[in-house]
Amino acid sequence: MLLSLFLLVFTISLAKPVLYFFESPTCPHCQNMKAYLNYLKSQYDFDVKMYSVSDKEALILVNEMACAYNYTLVGVPTFFINDKVFAGDGQGSKVGILNEIKYCSNHTCLDPMDVVKANEYRCSFSKDSPVDDSNGGIGVFLFFGLVIALVIVGYFITKHK
Repeated sequence: MLLSLFLLVFTISLAKPVLYFFESPTCPHCQNMKAYLNYLKSQYDFDVKMYSVSDKEALILVNEMACAYNYTLVGVPTFFINDKVFAGDGQGSKVGILNEIKYCSNHTCLDPMDVVKANEYRCSFSKDSPVDDSNGGIGVFLFFGLVIALVIVGYFITKHK
């Protein structure tokens, strides 16, 4: 923990703000936010690092980033900037992103990748981690199969008492 804080202090970004944007090409909310970010880019100087979660490397990265931020992923679009996370295309996300861009344009802010690096000991995912679905989702299938079996067993036990 102390090492993480030490690393964060020395990796604070002195450059322009960096926004990490995780999206899906089939997501209409993501398309709305792309248009909004293009508008913001015409008004403010910041970097956007966009990743499609349909790419395995991006899926691993978004899970590592969410872990580093103690955030539970709920879907896309998801944004990381400074020490904040925003999800969806609602007004709260739009205002929050704008406020962070403005703040980070005039203050020293974190690059979200530095937060990931500072937390890599506890937030490291690999190709073999739960975000890996190359086996056709068999792990999820087995999990839900087990849950259903336990519910059925529980039903019969309570019914026959």
